[in-house]
Amino acid sequence: MWSGGSNSLFTGGMQRATNVTYQAHHVSRNKRGQVVGTRGGFRGCTVWLTGLSGAGKTTVSMALEEHLVCHGIPCYTLDGDNIRQGLNKNLGFSPEDREENVRRIAEVAKLFADAGLVCITSFISPYTQDRNNARQIHEGASLPFFEVFVDAPLHVCEQRDVKGLYKKARAGEIKGEQDFGPLLLASAFHRDHISDGPLLSSGGRAADAEERSRHLGPHAAASVPGKNTLAMPSAAFVARHRGLLLWAELCLQKHTSSPVPVSWQDFGDERPLAARPPPRARGAVHSLIVALRVMGPCLGTLRPALIPSPPRLCWAGFTGIDSEYEKPEAPELVLKTDSCDVNDCVQQVVELLQERDIVPVDASYEVKELYVPENKLHLAKTDAETLPALKINKVSALLLIIPVPVTCTRFAYSMITLVSISCKTKLRLFLPLLECVTRAHPHACPPQVDMQWVQVLAEGWATPLNGFMREREYLQCLHFDCLLDGGVINLSVPIVLAATHEDKDRLDGCTAFALVYEGRRVAILRNPEFFEHRKEERCARQWGTTCTNHPYIKVLAARGVCPDVPVGSAFKRGDSLCVTFPLELSVFCRVKRHLVLVSAMVMEQGDWLIGGDLQVLDRIYWNDGLDQYRLTPTELKQKFKDMNADAVFAFQLRNPVHNGHALLMQDTHKQLLERGYRRPVLLLHPLGGWTKDDDVPLMWRMKQHAAVLEEGVLNPETTVVAIFPSPMMYAGPTEVQWHCRARMVAGANFYIVGRDPAGMPHPETGKDLYEPTHGAKVLTMAPGLITLEIVPFRVAAYNKKKKRMDYYDSEHHEDFEFISGTRMRRLAREGQKPPEGFMAPKAWTVLVEYYRSLEKA
Repeated sequence: MWSGGSNSLFTGGMQRATNVTYQAHHVSRNKRGQVVGTRGGFRGCTVWLTGLSGAGKTTVSMALEEHLVCHGIPCYTLDGDNIRQGLNKNLGFSPEDREENVRRIAEVAKLFADAGLVCITSFISPYTQDRNNARQIHEGASLPFFEVFVDAPLHVCEQRDVKGLYKKARAGEIKGEQDFGPLLLASAFHRDHISDGPLLSSGGRAADAEERSRHLGPHAAASVPGKNTLAMPSAAFVARHRGLLLWAELCLQKHTSSPVPVSWQDFGDERPLAARPPPRARGAVHSLIVALRVMGPCLGTLRPALIPSPPRLCWAGFTGIDSEYEKPEAPELVLKTDSCDVNDCVQQVVELLQERDIVPVDASYEVKELYVPENKLHLAKTDAETLPALKINKVSALLLIIPVPVTCTRFAYSMITLVSISCKTKLRLFLPLLECVTRAHPHACPPQVDMQWVQVLAEGWATPLNGFMREREYLQCLHFDCLLDGGVINLSVPIVLAATHEDKDRLDGCTAFALVYEGRRVAILRNPEFFEHRKEERCARQWGTTCTNHPYIKVLAARGVCPDVPVGSAFKRGDSLCVTFPLELSVFCRVKRHLVLVSAMVMEQGDWLIGGDLQVLDRIYWNDGLDQYRLTPTELKQKFKDMNADAVFAFQLRNPVHNGHALLMQDTHKQLLERGYRRPVLLLHPLGGWTKDDDVPLMWRMKQHAAVLEEGVLNPETTVVAIFPSPMMYAGPTEVQWHCRARMVAGANFYIVGRDPAGMPHPETGKDLYEPTHGAKVLTMAPGLITLEIVPFRVAAYNKKKKRMDYYDSEHHEDFEFISGTRMRRLAREGQKPPEGFMAPKAWTVLVEYYRSLEKA
């Protein structure tokens, strides 16, 4: 545009202002990088995707954008179709318009990159010179530029033909505009980097016959296919290429009946005068006309020796069919989209950005397993046998033996300490009692909480942890619910290993020691770090309570370690012994008619925590018939890939599935289909670690879930049932973040959250320990969960009119009935049927069998 008092230079049909000065920013890129995104650091660059239509540029670019943004890397995609609807809607598909299209995009991408974003461009950009110009624009601003060739054979692109453009092009429905002239050839020369140089020393005017004969030879006319549109090149270009333009015009004359042009209109330019180039450019063309008039009658074409082949004429047609695509000669990356899926392509680009220090290596939730590699396993096992050892999951508890009649009492695993026994009492007096327990429950064992956390770490659920938390990680977790080194990564629950003063005195200073479980050396903890275990503070922050009757706080107490007591030793008040005892102590109590009272407090756990790098020697199996369901995050990701899942929505549960749960899962699946996902897959992911004793055991829950699938309440074809190995902590909104982020590591991108997740009644008052809606609210605000979309749990209740589970409607409250867990357990225990439509019949039968088994016990 012309402006008052402005100077401008005509270039390529555009007006360029000359009285402008670039203004430097006051904010440096480093400073901008500190506040852009969640990971800090300047990451501005452009990833330029180029390739044929249908090669997969848009698909890859959008998936890459989603991946980077979800991992805290600020990113934006400039897509060709989107840009042509706005910024470039005044451009067509002629070579010059394509050149201007790319130039504008390159300038915009440069600004995005300068702002600290990873800018992804998705354009055919068929011409090498245009792409090189885009690179130069970035290099001139000292910004990284990565050319990525999205390479798919033409026949593959035609088979895909998502927009139907190839079909139209083959049918001749996409044609170039009708026009021709010497400038068509000029643009072709410009694109092919052909310059006349010294061909005509007089700049287009032959000085004499000798020069004409030296440079011009026999007629060897080039074949020029039809009429095509190429817009006016720059005045400077016309001036430099007069000789070639002269030759081009003569070639055109030989194949057309058009006369030698004598005016501007003769070049096919019907634009109004205001849209034409200024006099400077017209003067250059006038020079061409003069040269034609002087030399026209006696000139033939330039000899083939000077220009071996005619210049390429790029049609304003469809790239790949009647318009050429120039493949990149040295791109930073080639994506073979005919043989690689979208996820593989995205990962290749991410790896490129990691190699170039754009994306930090720990910026993604790529699974970090802690198992020792197979080729190093023998050496690690040999090393473990020589290291000092720390036993995990010993159990001890406070035991008060009172001579009262008892018929049946149920207790959780606990710490046992003899506190009211005469100091002269011998341990052997109690051996028959303990032997009775062992005979009745030969497989009884203490809670495997520490070992379950070892499994969680080993399989990568707590990625990017390298082992049990060190003090720095522990403090970040306890105070911020996140890990902050390398970016904000949600991790809301401490994953720690407790130890006693004796353990610290024995192991402090060791560079490594082995972890022993049930007599087996299962792992090595290297470079251990001991730090104080402030138990009351931990409980207050993690659970919001220090109540000693909280079930997991009892478990923490059970993890304290006491010295083994030889059989026959004298036992005095306050001494401890290690005991293995079962979940149900009915046999224990019936046989000896004694009442066991538990006093288990977290304050009696070890006073030290140990962090360190964990190396797990073998995959962990529990040999309970359910190991085939214990899929690692890596295995789950592969399974989703094998199922061609384009969305994974996770449902975490520790209870049996009723039709209210199923309604939520069915509805989520439907919504994802409506949003355009083709194959959403449900991850039904029951918690498989420790739970409190009144929860339905894992084995029975898995049977119940299988029955739900068998009855078709959930579709087996789009459902993956697997076990999540974490213990249950009953920590409400704090714990639900852990449940959510662990599924994110396993590949889920949607998470269904319900009412009062990870909640429970207060162990003393019976009221909700946590506000029931806070879990869902916290998840929507929690930092570091950006890979996942939270699907709020709508309240479902039994609709008495419809005789099925339905979303609760407060306006029709009288139609709904809330069936509590207490009522469900009572009905199952009594063998009664629930209301019709509450639960799949076969699934209900499994629950009835479980509660009957308790009565038999």
